[in-house]
Amino acid sequence: MTERRSLLGNSAMNRVLSSMPSRFSRKGMKAVNAAYQIINCVILLLGFLAITTGVVVYGGIFVRLTY
Repeated sequence: MTERRSLLGNSAMNRVLSSMPSRFSRKGMKAVNAAYQIINCVILLLGFLAITTGVVVYGGIFVRLTY
Protein backbone atom coordinates (compact mmCIF):
# COMPACT_ATOMS: atom_id res chain seq x y z
CA MET A 1 0.00 0.00 0.00
CA THR A 2 1.47 3.37 -1.00
CA GLU A 3 0.81 6.45 1.04
CA ARG A 4 0.10 9.71 -0.72
CA ARG A 5 2.62 12.38 0.27
CA SER A 6 1.54 15.99 0.46
CA LEU A 7 3.34 19.27 0.84
CA LEU A 8 2.06 19.98 4.35
CA GLY A 9 2.05 16.42 5.63
CA ASN A 10 -0.92 15.16 7.60
CA SER A 11 -1.73 18.47 9.27
CA ALA A 12 -4.97 20.28 9.98
CA MET A 13 -4.04 22.94 7.40
CA ASN A 14 -3.70 20.28 4.72
CA ARG A 15 -7.16 18.91 5.50
CA VAL A 16 -8.71 22.39 5.39
CA LEU A 17 -7.01 23.34 2.13
CA SER A 18 -7.90 20.06 0.44
CA SER A 19 -11.59 20.56 1.23
CA MET A 20 -11.74 24.19 0.03
CA PRO A 21 -12.84 23.53 -3.58
CA SER A 22 -15.85 21.55 -2.40
CA ARG A 23 -16.97 24.37 -0.09
CA PHE A 24 -17.71 26.84 -2.89
CA SER A 25 -20.46 26.62 -5.45
CA ARG A 26 -19.78 27.03 -9.13
CA LYS A 27 -21.24 30.56 -9.11
CA GLY A 28 -19.18 31.41 -6.07
CA MET A 29 -16.01 30.25 -7.75
CA LYS A 30 -16.87 32.27 -10.86
CA ALA A 31 -17.35 35.36 -8.69
CA VAL A 32 -14.06 34.77 -6.89
CA ASN A 33 -12.29 34.21 -10.20
CA ALA A 34 -13.79 37.39 -11.71
CA ALA A 35 -12.75 39.42 -8.65
CA TYR A 36 -9.26 37.92 -8.92
CA GLN A 37 -8.98 38.89 -12.58
CA ILE A 38 -10.16 42.47 -11.90
CA ILE A 39 -7.73 42.90 -9.00
CA ASN A 40 -4.95 41.41 -11.12
CA CYS A 41 -5.53 43.94 -13.92
CA VAL A 42 -5.72 46.86 -11.49
CA ILE A 43 -2.47 45.82 -9.79
CA LEU A 44 -0.77 45.51 -13.18
CA LEU A 45 -1.89 49.02 -14.13
CA LEU A 46 -0.84 50.50 -10.78
CA GLY A 47 2.55 48.81 -11.02
CA PHE A 48 3.10 50.25 -14.49
CA LEU A 49 2.13 53.73 -13.28
CA ALA A 50 4.47 53.44 -10.29
CA ILE A 51 7.40 52.44 -12.47
CA THR A 52 6.79 55.16 -15.07
CA THR A 53 6.37 57.93 -12.48
CA GLY A 54 9.50 56.69 -10.73
CA VAL A 55 11.44 56.91 -13.97
CA VAL A 56 10.13 60.43 -14.59
CA VAL A 57 11.07 61.61 -11.10
CA TYR A 58 14.47 59.91 -11.08
CA GLY A 59 15.33 61.04 -14.58
CA GLY A 60 14.06 64.58 -14.12
CA ILE A 61 12.33 64.55 -17.46
CA PHE A 62 10.00 67.48 -16.73
CA VAL A 63 12.52 69.71 -14.97
CA ARG A 64 12.83 73.23 -16.33
CA LEU A 65 16.43 74.31 -16.57
CA THR A 66 16.93 77.91 -15.44
CA TYR A 67 20.20 79.63 -16.01
